[in-house]
Amino acid sequence: MRTYQLLRYGVQVQTAAGQSHQTVHLIDWDHPDKNDFAIAEEVTLRGGYERRPDIVIYINGIAVGVLELKRHSVGIADAIEQLRTNQEEIFNKGFFAAVQLVFAGNDSEGLKYGTTGTPTKFFAEWKTEDHADRLGGSDAVKERLGAYQTQAQVGSPSDGEAEAGYLLDEPIAEMCEKTRLLDLIRNFIIFDAGQKKVPRVHQFRGVKAAQERIRQEEGGVIWHTQGSGKSILMVLIAKWLLEHDSNARILIVTDRDELDKQIEGVMRNAGVIGTDSASPRVTSRAEFEEKIGETTPRVLCALIHKFEPDLKAKKPPIHGQFYVFVDECHRTQGGDMNKQMKRWLGDAIFIGFTGTPLLRKDKTMTRDVFGTNIHTYKFHEAVRDKVVLDLKYEARSVPQRLTTRTEIDAWFDQATRGLNNFQRAVLRKRWATMEELMSSGERKQRIVGNLIHDFRVKPRLNDHRGTAI
Repeated sequence: MRTYQLLRYGVQVQTAAGQSHQTVHLIDWDHPDKNDFAIAEEVTLRGGYERRPDIVIYINGIAVGVLELKRHSVGIADAIEQLRTNQEEIFNKGFFAAVQLVFAGNDSEGLKYGTTGTPTKFFAEWKTEDHADRLGGSDAVKERLGAYQTQAQVGSPSDGEAEAGYLLDEPIAEMCEKTRLLDLIRNFIIFDAGQKKVPRVHQFRGVKAAQERIRQEEGGVIWHTQGSGKSILMVLIAKWLLEHDSNARILIVTDRDELDKQIEGVMRNAGVIGTDSASPRVTSRAEFEEKIGETTPRVLCALIHKFEPDLKAKKPPIHGQFYVFVDECHRTQGGDMNKQMKRWLGDAIFIGFTGTPLLRKDKTMTRDVFGTNIHTYKFHEAVRDKVVLDLKYEARSVPQRLTTRTEIDAWFDQATRGLNNFQRAVLRKRWATMEELMSSGERKQRIVGNLIHDFRVKPRLNDHRGTAI
């Protein structure tokens, strides 16, 4: 983390005894063209064992990226394993101190990326944008990476070769475009309880869309399906706001105490809230009204119920430019508490986060409360990207056993309501004995046993990711 902070925020240098320290920035983040970008092939790393990464990306002489590329017949998993072993103590761990992004790819599977220390299973695939939306400069990057492009061959490539080249070359060109590369390193590297992380591509694009909407002084809804990492989005947007707007204050609103605790933990682990800082959680309505009028803390967490429900009550004084993140914004946000929140914080920018927005026309829809979608990442996309597991529906029939004639008669009367006497008589004759039905207590035990059996034998449930509902 120390190395990243020096790279990110600069180094304090004292030019002479008695002189004040000056900050020397190692990278000019705001002016990409003022930096010296370089690519080196087959860089020899000397250490306990000699290694040669395929490509190393340098900015101002500092190694910030490493690529391992394989031929189409060798899986990306081999490239990822090579990247990971190179970082081990016995190999070349010291070289990777300043490296922020690592890439693994081939012509048949495309490109996956992570950061130093990323476990194999968390390497993510980068999916390219449409050509019309891509940032400029990609052609120059492609040219410099030409030796590794499948299409850079003598003669015209076949359709198969062009497709293979597209899978690898396009993502590399997009991620390594100068402005984007600097943006990824500057604004998208986070430390979660000391573990260095980089977001998935849908999180990156969600943050970029939110930044653009905020620049327009508008809010909206980020609709990312459940389990796709909305908490990381909040962290990244909050960090960007606190750094780029000196007057910014973040209010995170939830409707459940356990969510409130969870978000505080995520923000603290990521460094948005200092280790020694007091809890940002508001415990009472009086405390809430007091804190929103003070200059600190810059990050607050509160339940929606902390807003005074009386819409005629006097508004408390507000200090700072509030950006309000509403988690699970499809719940508890259509009534007076939401109206009061917007009344108190009239100049705030509201961003709603949800995995299941309300879309029915006969109810107040999420977009009516928070505005249009800023970015969407829906369930089928997350399943396709293997971010979440698919939803499987499997109907079950658990027979009941009713042990007395009275219970059987009562159950039969309830089950045949709406039938005429003839129909009831036919059914009663067919179901003369109800011994296949069981009592409520025994039925529950059979259901529990059935679920336990499934968790033990069905792959989708016994890999520690599946959930049965």
